[in-house]
Amino acid sequence: MRSNRRQDFQGAQWQLGEVFPKFLEQAPVHAVRSLLSVLASYVAREHSHGSSQPEESTFDLDSRTARFVPDFSYVWDQGHAYRHDDELKMLDIFENGSTDF
Repeated sequence: MRSNRRQDFQGAQWQLGEVFPKFLEQAPVHAVRSLLSVLASYVAREHSHGSSQPEESTFDLDSRTARFVPDFSYVWDQGHAYRHDDELKMLDIFENGSTDF
C-alpha cells in the first residue's frame, strides 16, 4: 500500500487524537504544548483568512509578556459543525475532561 504526505499527516493526527486522553493524564505539560501546536496548524490550514496574517497583540500578564493572535475561533469553535475534526476533539477533551467522542 502507498500513501501520500497528506494521508500520513491525517493518520498521525488521528492517532494523536486516540491517545490524547492518556497523554493528557500522564504528561499534561507536553500534551498541552502538543495541543497548542495542533490547533495552530489547524487554524492555519483550515481557517486562514486570505494571505494576510492576523495582527498580534501583546500585554502584561503576571509580570510576563503575553501574546494574543486572533484565530477567529468564535466562529469555528461553536456548535457542532466542526466537531468531527480530530483537532477539536482533542480540544474538547482538554476543555471538558471528557473522553467521549
